[in-house]
This record gives sequence, C-alpha cells and structure tokens, in this order.
Amino acid sequence: KTYDYLQLCYYQIGEYKKAADAAYTNLLANPGHKIMEANLEFYLGLENVHRDQLADLEQPEFYGEYLSARKLYSAENFAATIPHMEAALAKYFKEEDTCRVECEKPFDMGWFPDFVSSVSNHFTFCLKCKLNCATHLHSASGVMDEDLLASMFDYLQFSYFKVGDYKKALSNAKTYIRIRGEDKIMQDNINYYSVLLEGESVTLREDALNYIEREENELALLDFIEGKFHSKPEEDDSVNK
Repeated sequence: KTYDYLQLCYYQIGEYKKAADAAYTNLLANPGHKIMEANLEFYLGLENVHRDQLADLEQPEFYGEYLSARKLYSAENFAATIPHMEAALAKYFKEEDTCRVECEKPFDMGWFPDFVSSVSNHFTFCLKCKLNCATHLHSASGVMDEDLLASMFDYLQFSYFKVGDYKKALSNAKTYIRIRGEDKIMQDNINYYSVLLEGESVTLREDALNYIEREENELALLDFIEGKFHSKPEEDDSVNK
C-alpha cells in the first residue's frame, strides 16, 4: 500500500515523475493491477515523464551498478566493466550483510513457549530470515534470477582475461564453478587460463569463498534443525522391535 499512497500524494503536489516511479514500483510487486496500470499510463502522458526513465524505488543499490557493468560489457568496454562489476559485487555483499543484521529482531510466536523453546524458535526464525536475504537480492529486477551472483563472476572472469589479468580471470572463473557446479565452458576457460599462467596456483576469491561457505554451513544447519526437531516421524508402537 505504501507506493499506492505515494503515487497519489506525488500526483497531488505535481511531482509527476515521482508519481510515475511509485506507480511503476507498485506494479513490479503487483503485476496486472488494472487501476495502477491505468494510473501509470496517465502519468506517462504528462510532461517530462518518460517510460525509459522509470525507476524501481525498491531496487537494491548494487543492481544499478550491475546494469551499468552489463551495458559496458555488451559494448566490449572490458576495462570499464571491471570497476562497475566489482562495485556491484561489493555492494551486493554489503546489502546482504545489512539485510542479515535486520533479521535479528523479535517475532510473534503465536504462543508462550518455555525459555529453551523460545530461544531455539527465535534462532531458527533468524536463520531462515538470513538465508532469505539472497533470494531478495536475486529478485532485484522484479523476477527471481538464481544465477545473478554467479553471473557477476562470469562477466569478471572474461573482462579480466580481455585486459590481460589472467590471475584474476582464473580466480573469478574458479569462483563461478564453486557457485554453479560443473560447467564445461567455464572449465575450458579455467584450463586455458592455467596454461597461460604456466600452472601457477590461483585460489578462489576470498570474499566469495567466505560468503559461499557461510551459506553452505547455514543451509546444512537449517536442514539439521528441521530434520531433528520438525520432521522426525513418530515411532509406531505396533512395530515389532
């Protein structure tokens, strides 16, 4: 409802571009909303409001850098792609960390458990919330993109290769494989970069490795919690033992 109110308020005070942005943001979360679609079309007919300048007011900061980097990459400006994509990656990690901190909050359990149950329920709630932060960021375009983070390392590995930095090309290629799993094309790239570096040892990116290992550990912990405390089948006393 926030952007529903905002678009009307902005229109009433003559801020038509902001009204259009608010309506557009609302539609991204509520596609097919007939009234909001009509409002947006109305705003687009007003002065200084253009469809190609509409802004998603909920778009994470990293995503703007990511889109800029992709545009430069498409133009084969690899030297300029690198700082924008590195900035996008750094902002992605920072925004996820912020999201994770915001998960540390009380929640209504709907009942009054004992102390141990209360602590364990709160821990599980926070853990699920933190794991959902990546899902939120991967939906920055309004559509879930599971490969968003991995794609950053893909763009970087090729860009670094094109500017002659084979160590960073190899490091990013290995990081991509660590996230996505086996990929023949990327494995061929890794083999090629290794030849160029004459077998020199190159590791994954440290920032990415810390992120990946944390996520893997937390997913394993959540699986254990749900299997141990929520999904354990009750024993059947009628079974002979």
